[in-house]
Amino acid sequence: MPTRPDIYLETNGTLPDEITAVEPLVDMVAMDIKLPSVYGGRALWDEHTAFLAKVAHKTFVKVVVGRSVSMTEFQQAVDLIAAIDPSIPLVIQPVWPVEVGAALLLDLQARALARLQHVRIIVQQQEILGMP
Repeated sequence: MPTRPDIYLETNGTLPDEITAVEPLVDMVAMDIKLPSVYGGRALWDEHTAFLAKVAHKTFVKVVVGRSVSMTEFQQAVDLIAAIDPSIPLVIQPVWPVEVGAALLLDLQARALARLQHVRIIVQQQEILGMP
């Protein structure tokens, strides 16, 4: 009997009620936390918290950062993840083209590593590949 392929879900992590229906079908979840200082708009901390709590065991979180990043908001995202499970991986992604220097990215990584076990800095690959 053939096995089903692994299912990977990319999401903004704002629909905690809806994830319950599809969670059993998904193998890995990539959840974005949109920082208002980078994207504009309102903060979605409550939605992100409720969503992540339901799928923490199969999720990694991405936070996109740019020159306008608020350290307070970034720390709030780290604290949100740590409160649920400090072993949840965090990926810090600089916006493309990269607006921030290595020193800031490494500072953000160090801040996150003070609360989280797994923190990576990864450039947005879709932009490099010409797939916006």
